[in-house]
Amino acid sequence: MTTRVSKLEPMEVSIRLRLSEDNDVAYRVFKVMEPEFKFKRGMVLTHLSNGDVVVVIKASDINSARSLINGVLKHIYLILSLQSGN
Repeated sequence: MTTRVSKLEPMEVSIRLRLSEDNDVAYRVFKVMEPEFKFKRGMVLTHLSNGDVVVVIKASDINSARSLINGVLKHIYLILSLQSGN
């Protein structure tokens, strides 16, 4: 099934992180970065749910969503890299 998304349709994406250790570090990193991820057409919110870090990306259009998702995934990659020591 293919779903079309209008470029002007508001969207929300949630990413749930269940890390084996240092959920608190990941939560604090994203909480501190919330203002950096906020702009006219989108924002990132972070909260804890059952011990997992939940990052919620809200955007007014698909291009803004892509930009925010890219930024969030880069931060997740860095956190995981630091945890593994690589």
